[in-house]
Amino acid sequence: MGDSSRVDTIPAYELIQRSRSETHAFPTSADTDDDFGKRTSKLPPKPLPGRSKYRPFILATLTTILNVVSLAIFIGHVKYLIPNTYWYGLELTGTSCDLANKQHANRWQSVFQINLRGAAHLSFGQAKFIDLVFDLVVGQGGRLLLAAVSYIVFMDALLRSMEITPVSYKLYSSLVFSSTSLAATWHATKAVFSTKGWRAKMYLTWCALAMIYVLAFPTLIESVTGYVSPSSLGFSLPGKQFITADSDELKSCFNVTNATLIGFKQDNVVVPGPPAHIFDASKSGHYETGFSSIVLYIILGLQLVWTIGMYLVWLDANIFSALVKAGRTIRGPFRAAADLAEVMSESLGSEYCAYTDKEIEKELDKLGNTLQYNSTMCDNEMLQHVGLTAQPGAGVLLSRQKLYGAEQNGRRRNNR
Repeated sequence: MGDSSRVDTIPAYELIQRSRSETHAFPTSADTDDDFGKRTSKLPPKPLPGRSKYRPFILATLTTILNVVSLAIFIGHVKYLIPNTYWYGLELTGTSCDLANKQHANRWQSVFQINLRGAAHLSFGQAKFIDLVFDLVVGQGGRLLLAAVSYIVFMDALLRSMEITPVSYKLYSSLVFSSTSLAATWHATKAVFSTKGWRAKMYLTWCALAMIYVLAFPTLIESVTGYVSPSSLGFSLPGKQFITADSDELKSCFNVTNATLIGFKQDNVVVPGPPAHIFDASKSGHYETGFSSIVLYIILGLQLVWTIGMYLVWLDANIFSALVKAGRTIRGPFRAAADLAEVMSESLGSEYCAYTDKEIEKELDKLGNTLQYNSTMCDNEMLQHVGLTAQPGAGVLLSRQKLYGAEQNGRRRNNR
């Protein structure tokens, strides 16, 4: 009983202090500071990284030239890779005696006609497997490659644009975190009509069109390839049973415009003959894989325009953007997230941790087109800060002699 009365007389802070010393369950403030220092990395101010003066331009220019020349050569020679076929699968005027190699198709059917054929004598399973592998590797793999190139170009061009013209939070976040998505395409299209400045409008218009092409690329690849069961033109001539056009028994000429028989061919002389009924006939259960020449021409043309356009946009950003030339890009999710978090605190304050995404989005939408990159001087004259701001009158003026960071509670002032 005496012991319990003794405990009642001990102050509360002594009991807490004893518990700390005996169990170490409550670390001291010094221990906490030491542990925190070990767990975190505080980055000091540093100069801007800079960028190689000529290497990016040489690599980008050579890559673009190689792509453009390859595409141009391929476009000019596709017709020579398609034996005995024409733009619509048949010759629309004149006559022909090359019966075995003519294909009968109307204008719309011939758009997707597989007339550039490769592997032949395949089973259905083999043809389907080749088609699926091609769509996966070229279609989806090509989309990933185009998306990677688009991301680099879009981020540099976005910096170039935001040094001059402010944009909205929604447009910025959609472009930096999902640059080739439906959401980014939609926000870029809407921003064309709400953003001021012809340069920003041109950039956003190109971004929207380029993103549509990247998103549609796998579908275009699927439409250009296919597999068919070979067929031959069949003829039902007066007094004869059905006979295929590649038969050795058939030697005749016909008008391919109205599909009527002109006559029989005898020593290069056309002898008049009766009309013939022409139709397609399957020859076997074998399949062939190949491409549609018309859709292939369309894809090659679009790819050529996309390549040249992306190069010109990249070139503009890398020549005229102060931030891009200084190596201070926004490529990568952490750099973009850090910039966005900083300016959100500027716009919303520091008490928004309990708000939902929708509530934050609604509040940021009220601000409109306010985001812009700028550089500011800190209290320390050797220290400068660069990042996003929602304040008007921003501008970018960089110096290689400055360290870039942000003083703790330091005052920043506009550099202009």
